[in-house]
Amino acid sequence: MKKILCFIASALCSAISATALQLPTFSGNLGFLGEVTLEPTLNAQAYFAGQIDFSGWLLFRTEFSVSADSLEDSISNSSNVSSAFNIQEISATFNFSTAHASHYISAFLGEFEPIGSDIFLKRQFGVQPIGSKLMDSWSSYNGASAYPFYGIGISYAMHVLKNYAVGLYVSRNTNLITGANSMDTNLRFSTVSHSLIFDAAAGLSFVLGDSGGIFSIDTITMHGGLNILAGNRSFLSFFLQAGLSDYTIDASSGNSFDADSIYVLFEPRLVLRGYHIAPSVFILPFEAQNKMLFLSYPTEMASDPNASKSSVGANVNVYKENINVGFTDITLGGHVTFSMPGSNALTLVPNILGGNQQMKFSISPYLATDIFGGSLMLAVTADILNLNSWRSGAVKVFLGVRSEL
Repeated sequence: MKKILCFIASALCSAISATALQLPTFSGNLGFLGEVTLEPTLNAQAYFAGQIDFSGWLLFRTEFSVSADSLEDSISNSSNVSSAFNIQEISATFNFSTAHASHYISAFLGEFEPIGSDIFLKRQFGVQPIGSKLMDSWSSYNGASAYPFYGIGISYAMHVLKNYAVGLYVSRNTNLITGANSMDTNLRFSTVSHSLIFDAAAGLSFVLGDSGGIFSIDTITMHGGLNILAGNRSFLSFFLQAGLSDYTIDASSGNSFDADSIYVLFEPRLVLRGYHIAPSVFILPFEAQNKMLFLSYPTEMASDPNASKSSVGANVNVYKENINVGFTDITLGGHVTFSMPGSNALTLVPNILGGNQQMKFSISPYLATDIFGGSLMLAVTADILNLNSWRSGAVKVFLGVRSEL
């Protein structure tokens, strides 16, 4: 027995020593976006996401974002600048393996692997991003999600074999749409194969009362979301992103749901002679649109308490990659977007029949290229139906840079 214990202790010490000799590795992603309107105004967004890897068994991740409005006013009056600093994520993940699976135990603060984003797929399977280009975001690495939240909690994920993963999350959250505090439990299942990428999660939120105690539960709400990419990426595929963030379960008053929390985007994708063609239809809440580059929600409606905080619409994105210009390759494309802000799945038809439906039609050409180990993007978006008030921001110019660190 003493020999066995000595052997185990010796092996453990050797493993710890070998790990200690390996320096931790750092990787990260940095993004900056400048926005100019003809008013003129100058706004900016930036984010930083970093990861420190201790030989695969311990990971520290952090992400934060900064946004600033009316930067041109800082020249004459710095007090006119409105800025915000947000901690998107701070997390620590401990990883260990057994005979048939890898296990990940995490403690986190912020938006950790939110439902509807593809960050869990990237971390567990290393897949390339599957989200729609319509939903490009520079406000964070995660981008928009079907269930936005900000919380503190723990999670456990198990990666079985090569193509299956499950996750369990328990956290105390603040819903970024409703502002309600809650205790959340979420269950996730993901799989990746040659022709299918699937990620779904759902859970219950125990909405806390004014006292904030875990036993002062006012209501229980249910939420969930999924990402699906099916088909051949090189020819024809179909992308679906959907979710619901607020379905109330109440035994006394009956079940109900907030139609403004419905999140749906369906996008067939066709690659033909090097051209990528991606038409889509969508129903998206304001909180998701607020993070997007090519889709916006009118400011006056965002501040109107009676307006629906959702949009229904359609988009066509056409682009071509690897266009040789001089000594570099560029991607050239554009979005044509029609949207009806202030409507959701239930209010769209009544708004149209009542003649009070607001409409937006925009064209957004863009160009992207690799530069200094990262990527540069230049885009212009024009709200065609409001060009008569071009000084109010109907035309915007974006310049963005992303870099892998």
